[in-house]
Amino acid sequence: MKVLLVIEEIPHRTDSGALAYLRLFIDYCGERPIDLTLLVTGHRFEQLQLDPRALFPGARPRLLGPDLLRIGHRYLVVGLRSWRHTLFSWLMHRGPRALRAAALRLRGKTQGHAAIIGRRLSSDEARGLRGAIAAAAPDIMIVNTIFAAAILESKPANARAIVITHDVMSERTRTLEARSLRVQPRVTAADEADILGRFDALVAISETDATALHTLAPLPPVFVVSPPITSRTAHRQPDPTRLAFIGSGTAHNRDGLSWFLDSVWPSVIASIPTARLDVIGGICNAVRAGVPGLHLHYVLDDVAPALARASFAINPLLAGSGLKIKMLDYFAQGVPAISTTIGAAGFPRNGAEPFLVCDDPAAFAAAVIRWLEEPGVAAQYAGHCRSYAQLFSRDAAYRALDQVLRTPRRG
Repeated sequence: MKVLLVIEEIPHRTDSGALAYLRLFIDYCGERPIDLTLLVTGHRFEQLQLDPRALFPGARPRLLGPDLLRIGHRYLVVGLRSWRHTLFSWLMHRGPRALRAAALRLRGKTQGHAAIIGRRLSSDEARGLRGAIAAAAPDIMIVNTIFAAAILESKPANARAIVITHDVMSERTRTLEARSLRVQPRVTAADEADILGRFDALVAISETDATALHTLAPLPPVFVVSPPITSRTAHRQPDPTRLAFIGSGTAHNRDGLSWFLDSVWPSVIASIPTARLDVIGGICNAVRAGVPGLHLHYVLDDVAPALARASFAINPLLAGSGLKIKMLDYFAQGVPAISTTIGAAGFPRNGAEPFLVCDDPAAFAAAVIRWLEEPGVAAQYAGHCRSYAQLFSRDAAYRALDQVLRTPRRG
């Protein structure tokens, strides 16, 4: 079976969030008799030289893309825009804080401060890739997010089309706008319903999303493929004064952490002056300096040591949709969480979940203070992590993907 996976950027082993979820689909193809090609439509590359044998040793896919030049088994990234992004990525990961701040200010002036939830592939871009797609001759095209739906204009007639939705994008738009954020590209329910109806099957990240997607587009079947928790718990020595937050610099993370620091954290610090909040990931580049008890760790190749020291984690998101993969990162390390309702959306409530939900600032602060003052409470929730992780197994995800790929063409 030949599968063409259409992606905006290449996921790496250390990535988290949506890119880690995308990696699941590539790993799956490596475990099945599938001839995989990755069509990279965007310009967001972390490296200027790529070797898919090293990046994906199981799947060993071929790469296609307007900014990729093949030389033997390797691929060189070409194009000024891609080079600029590679430099920007290095700066955000490894550069001095002053340079990171300056680069973010410059990008804010040139691109604005909108909540960017994706990039629409244009019809011209899709038509330009028609020859490469025809040469790949896929039996199935798996499209990563509805924003790349224009690629269907270049789909071979007999190929089946499947979309990995990640989120209900119209709901994500609505909740971000409710927080007074300007969303790009803006997606209405009617927009999303029209796009979803063009596919033969839809992949949802949770049962909650599956229900919403089926309401929007009743005809294509919806399959739930939940990201697996790979338990890789480091030796934990939790400090009862420490909590953690993991996040990229996306708008919903910036908004949620800002709410927490403005409306929750002052009460915590007033009650427990020794409390420490470890913030990990690209979100650090958007956090103001000088907040008492705040420690920034920026981008780490391995979050396990930082989480191993945390008594618990937080997920104070107030906007977005889909399953928040940072929660899986917490549970994989045996770390329980205090979350908002949106942050915990899509996670089953079975009476033994390793998280507590609070939406009111005062209630959230009270829960954080209690877990810090009574470490046994956090430890009790932490004890649920291992059994809860069994709800998110790789085998279950692979079985669901087997069903997805057996879906016939509609019409």
